[in-house]
Amino acid sequence: MTRDLQCSIDPHNYLFILVCANNAWQNIPAERLRSWLDKMNKWSRLNHCSLLVINPGNNNDKQFSLLLEEYRSLFGLASLRFQGDQHLLDIAFWCNEKGVSARQQLSVQQQNGIWTLVQSEEAEIQPRSDEKRILSNVAVLEGAPPLSEHWQLFNNNEVLFNEARTAQAATVVFSLQQNAQIEPLARSIHTLRRQRGSAMKILVRENTASLRATDERLLLACGANMVIPWNAPLSRCLTMIESVQGQKFSRYVPEDITTLLSMTQPLKLRGFQKWDVFCNAVNNMMNNPLLPAHGKGVLVALRPVPGIRVEQALTLCRPNRTGDIMTIGGNRLVLFLSFCRINDLDTALNHIFPLPTGDIFLKPYGLV
Repeated sequence: MTRDLQCSIDPHNYLFILVCANNAWQNIPAERLRSWLDKMNKWSRLNHCSLLVINPGNNNDKQFSLLLEEYRSLFGLASLRFQGDQHLLDIAFWCNEKGVSARQQLSVQQQNGIWTLVQSEEAEIQPRSDEKRILSNVAVLEGAPPLSEHWQLFNNNEVLFNEARTAQAATVVFSLQQNAQIEPLARSIHTLRRQRGSAMKILVRENTASLRATDERLLLACGANMVIPWNAPLSRCLTMIESVQGQKFSRYVPEDITTLLSMTQPLKLRGFQKWDVFCNAVNNMMNNPLLPAHGKGVLVALRPVPGIRVEQALTLCRPNRTGDIMTIGGNRLVLFLSFCRINDLDTALNHIFPLPTGDIFLKPYGLV
């Protein structure tokens, strides 16, 4: 690109605007993108010119998070998105001869083909005036009304996430009610932590028993300050929310969430599997070097009590967490409960079977 430009014009004192195709950068490897940015930075400095890159896309959060650390190559990074009835300009950082502006969010509008600041907005650094705000999923309060004028309740995590993207130092409390919500919730937390910074307090309230220890580690690694367990009463929950006030998040959060997901959620199966599929899945888990050596799961063989066939016992087995799989072998029901600890085995089995396990299977269980 630089060679083509210099063939036709002298780039000195020019402003070049590069408009990319939709999602053009989506599949470009991070290292290749960093190398290109470094090259363009050196070229623009050498030729005393500026380059503005406009990269349209449906979901640019991944690239935005990656580019946050490229302040040595970039003089500015911002994203424009439509939310509700307005356009929001999120400024990660922007440098010019007057100084640096960072972590601003401005409302803008388009009139006669020109983008302008909304009349009521002022282009100055936004104060951390939202420290007392608590943005929460309505399920967190278990039917109770907002506890003060600082509380704002939302019907679901998606609406809550969109509102949290406008906050700076508020407290955000998500609700987790089923295992299928873990990955979307982890992505939302990762985006907020990478883009909104360390002053925001992010909590997850587990409303029903859904989390393994590794799921909790995933949410914390993505940027959550705390996970409130399902068996904590509302009074304890409120105390834990109060305990994070004034905290500043200090742990490192990787720029690419796929690294975290591959470490903690490698098994995407659930329920009954054929014998060979089951064996391959368990073998892959055991040989995964990214997982903790003594926390990969529990393999248990259950022999039905007299009068119950193993096929009948299978119909009672209803795992609701991804990674919990079973098969039949040797007249036994064989279960692999990923990331389950030995001490939690009885609790896990009680969640999987609708009847007491002692009424279905002989003890002791065959731990493998």
